[in-house]
Amino acid sequence: MKSEHYELRQLLNLYYGGLTTPDDEKRLVRMFEEAENLPEELAADRDIVAALSEGVSVDVPDDALGNISLMIDKLDRQERRNAAGRRFVAFAGVAASLAIVVTLVLFIVKGSTHNPNEITDPQTAYNETERALLMVSESLNKTGEFMDEATRVLSKITFPDDSLYEDDFYGDSINNELDNDRI
Repeated sequence: MKSEHYELRQLLNLYYGGLTTPDDEKRLVRMFEEAENLPEELAADRDIVAALSEGVSVDVPDDALGNISLMIDKLDRQERRNAAGRRFVAFAGVAASLAIVVTLVLFIVKGSTHNPNEITDPQTAYNETERALLMVSESLNKTGEFMDEATRVLSKITFPDDSLYEDDFYGDSINNELDNDRI
């Protein structure tokens, strides 16, 4: 029983995937007809397979064929027009990209004139770099000395009480001034 249901499920997966042959489909219909104690989850599948295997015929009105042909022609023309539009947009995008690249290249080439202050000799460049680093070092040393002096001066300043650091002292005076300005 279980192996029969397993085989039925495997064949259903192939059927729904569109991978069955006409012989497989006939076997599937026969398996559903012969199946005993079919699980509930396969009942809906049995109905679908049975309905599709019966080959329900539909009467098509005579004028419908002409309308369908006209609709197909119209859709074909729209698709060709849309395809041409997509090609145009693609070509325009490529052309715009190329124009931007060419403009940038020309801008860079034209704007790259020889700088008279440019140092091309490696020894001269080394000497100039060393000189610049020494100037930076001296500036940093002077800054360190200035910071030491500022720390000494600030350490001599003392406040009689800590009232200057209370939040309410500054907050209230600022809020009172703002309230007076609004009135």
